Amino acid sequence: LGLVVVVGYDLIRANGIKSLFLLWISLASLLVFYVEGEIDWRIGLWLSVGSVVGAWLGSLLATKEWAKVWVFRLLVVVILAEIARSPPPSPSSWHRARRRAPRLRSSRR
Repeated sequence: LGLVVVVGYDLIRANGIKSLFLLWISLASLLVFYVEGEIDWRIGLWLSVGSVVGAWLGSLLATKEWAKVWVFRLLVVVILAEIARSPPPSPSSWHRARRRAPRLRSSRR
């Protein structure tokens, strides 16, 4: 998302760059977990199949003109959902934060 919004790449180029980075990260983590004997190959196979199908469907959708609009809308919905889900800070936490704030002294005497 950062490559699309901040850098200005189109979705296809951004996904290609992201996939290249994820390939190396995934191979490194696979090696670590393999050495430690922490891999459940049956579950990993199902996750791999789901990733391939999701990537294929995502690539089909990313080439559509309306994809950028829907990506932005989805981003707004996710941010609003996170804001709604998080509890508001309590007044006592405001008081503690204000007490900890450093006081600036005036340069006037």
